Amino acid sequence: MNYELNYIQDFEIKKTIDRFIDSLISVKNNKIVYSTDFMNPKEIEYAKAILNTESSVDYMVTNYPINCEKSIIIMWDNYYYDREYINVFDYIGILKIETDQEISHRDVLGDILNLGINREKIGDIFKSNGEFYVCATNTMVKFLDLNLSKIKRFNVETSIITENLTKDEEKYKESVGIIQSKRLDCVVAEMANISRGDAQSMVKQKKIKLDYEISTNPSKTVEGNSLISIRGYGRFRLIDYLGTTKKDKLRIKYIKYI
Repeated sequence: MNYELNYIQDFEIKKTIDRFIDSLISVKNNKIVYSTDFMNPKEIEYAKAILNTESSVDYMVTNYPINCEKSIIIMWDNYYYDREYINVFDYIGILKIETDQEISHRDVLGDILNLGINREKIGDIFKSNGEFYVCATNTMVKFLDLNLSKIKRFNVETSIITENLTKDEEKYKESVGIIQSKRLDCVVAEMANISRGDAQSMVKQKKIKLDYEISTNPSKTVEGNSLISIRGYGRFRLIDYLGTTKKDKLRIKYIKYI
């Protein structure tokens, strides 16, 4: 089967889906169970669209932790394997990190990557009930449990968790703004507090991600509940459009994750 990917504009996402297709072909040819690396929601969306055209392959998308941002796909030949025999914890794990010192998400990720681990092997780094956890492939969780002893020069204790957890809600600041239209450049200008011209330049320079995917079209329409990542400014979510002002401009409600 020929898998056409020209509709994917984001080069990094296209590379991820290329690797995914190679894995899918291996599952079909070798009749095996396979788990992907971690993928963001847009990559998962593209991969599921391909999988749903395959009658001989079944799959599941993990949700570890609950409400996770990054997931893996476990897929298998449905003639040789049944879903009930697929144990998620054979492919994914959660590591608890304990310390009495103040550490951040960035600190944890930095020291994990300093161990030589590829980012794609790591899922969400998150807090649950105030404690830090790392979701990773099963092999990487075991590796981290043995080798991750310090975060930000502070000693840490680690342990592998064999149950699912729910992420704490992310902290954010809520704002209301006024924009000319639903165009991406207008929304970015408001959120980053920059000029519309600067926003257009950032879009064209591939510094803006809309729902996890780079967008180079300043006039692209932004829908409600869209996630927008602005390089150098952070991550935002457009919650909703609140109607128009007397001058026919749009009022928007949005949040910035902090």
